[in-house]
Amino acid sequence: MAENKVVCPLCGSEVSRESFKLHFDTEKYVLNRISQEHPDWKESDGSCKKCLQYYMTLGEK
Repeated sequence: MAENKVVCPLCGSEVSRESFKLHFDTEKYVLNRISQEHPDWKESDGSCKKCLQYYMTLGEK
């Protein structure tokens, strides 16, 4: 396997390290954004699908 590639633990596909890291960066962005807008919210509180999609869309911009 090339040095800049990693294997996805879910599907076994070989993907670029940058693509794999994007998942973590996006998740971190979404959690931070929710926390900023809703200071009393905790990750363990969760969210509905509609809100999650909204915040994920913000992370794509």
